[in-house]
Amino acid sequence: MIVALLAGLAAWVLVVPSAARRARTLWVPRRPARRPRADQLAMVATPVALLVLVGRPWAALAGVVLAPVVGAAVRRLETADERARALVVRRQLPEALDLVSAVLAAGRPPAAALALVADVTAPPLALDLRAVADRLAVSGEVRAALVELPDSLAVLGRALGRAEDTGAPVAGVVASAADDTRRDARAARREAGRRVGVRTAAPLGLCFLPAFLLVGIVPTVVALAGSLLP
Repeated sequence: MIVALLAGLAAWVLVVPSAARRARTLWVPRRPARRPRADQLAMVATPVALLVLVGRPWAALAGVVLAPVVGAAVRRLETADERARALVVRRQLPEALDLVSAVLAAGRPPAAALALVADVTAPPLALDLRAVADRLAVSGEVRAALVELPDSLAVLGRALGRAEDTGAPVAGVVASAADDTRRDARAARREAGRRVGVRTAAPLGLCFLPAFLLVGIVPTVVALAGSLLP
């Protein structure tokens, strides 16, 4: 009997999933069956559409050549909303992390801190904060709740994981993460400003070149031509 109980206990330990795996099962949605992306469908449909519209075999070949261009255009359209959301989240994140650090410093646990900050934060970051707060409230384990965090809260996940590994005060680690995100945001703004300067150089040159020709070159040529004529 004792041998059977020990064997059953060993089997249970081997079979029962870990806390992180249980959290993944609870909170991470099952991935649906893999479906072709919109850009892939557009690339396949381009040769067919040209062949149907033109009715010539060479139209299908032209469609094959144009398919990568069409796919890239569709991908840009798909990611425009994602870029806009990421920009809003990047602006919200430093202030939200400051609030989380302040609530943690007041003695509240991470789940309660995230829930409180989610209540006073505007979407879309509020939705991600609320999801992580719910995970922490249910699992009670930081590592299990940080399984597959949204990209917007990757910095917070690293901070909480580092605090748990090192035993450092969670509030201080999160405050440091807020400072890091603020520095990254300033660096991104400076880089964007430099890109704007580079991109505007060519249009400004095209605008000033005709004026330079009319004001500086044309009068000189006209005067020189007048002096040479009898």
